[in-house]
Amino acid sequence: MPNALAYLMLAVWPLVSLAMFARWPLERALIWSLLGAYLLLPPPPAAFDFPMMPPLSKDTLPSLVTFLICLYHARKARARVPMIPESPLARGLVAVFVLSPVATAATNTEAVFFGRIGLPGLGLKDMVALVILQAILLMPFLLARAHLATARGLRELVLAIAVAGLAYSLPMLVEVRLSPQLNIWIYGYFQ
Repeated sequence: MPNALAYLMLAVWPLVSLAMFARWPLERALIWSLLGAYLLLPPPPAAFDFPMMPPLSKDTLPSLVTFLICLYHARKARARVPMIPESPLARGLVAVFVLSPVATAATNTEAVFFGRIGLPGLGLKDMVALVILQAILLMPFLLARAHLATARGLRELVLAIAVAGLAYSLPMLVEVRLSPQLNIWIYGYFQ
């Protein structure tokens, strides 16, 4: 089970993201609020699991927080940020991606049993949670399309990937030598 530090990191990350957006240019803050979360936050099962929502983990929490902050900045600047693609084909693909759990939930309603242990079938609440999860997982791509499609945004992205790769290479070397241990040492569980 995750330790208190794992949950503290997840709980503090929205404040870290707010600080980044307050101090850095929008492009840099957008990149590091997502990339930093993927590099530093604990993997599942460390998550906040609220009813009728997908679990807020390192995959969903940064996306949702960054989206809300970017939405606030766009409204504050009274700017129309074209996040949804304008092409009908691209809009259709986005809709298929987001709404595909409807078909999954509709066709998996029966419970599955392994001896006495069973998994319940998917219901309406699962369908709603999965559609929300798909939308949250798509948000970073739409935010990048809207805010990083400039020369400055692309330059920030390449620089961030290079810096993150260099910084992450040291923990990777530790993991290669000592087997996967860092997550156990820091967050208290094997990922």
